[in-house]
Amino acid sequence: MTPQQRAIKKELLLMKGDALRLKLRMELKAMQRPLDLAGAGWQAWRSVRGLSTVFGVIGSAIPSKRLRRLLLSGARAFLLWQAARKIWTRL
Repeated sequence: MTPQQRAIKKELLLMKGDALRLKLRMELKAMQRPLDLAGAGWQAWRSVRGLSTVFGVIGSAIPSKRLRRLLLSGARAFLLWQAARKIWTRL
């Protein structure tokens, strides 16, 4: 093998390595996109602070006593969960 052929082979191997790195980066980005979307959705639900208030308002506006009790107990459970989560993060 001549030095010129070795140089060409080396250049091809470098190009192949760059192409493989680019392909890997694109595949990782494609796999990360759904995970980011799911995480963003979860963060959006976690950041809703007025959810218990909404449950309370809806519960007081609904004429069905059973559904009203269910929504109001859901509001209380949500408030307890938020308080427990804040306490847990401080530990």
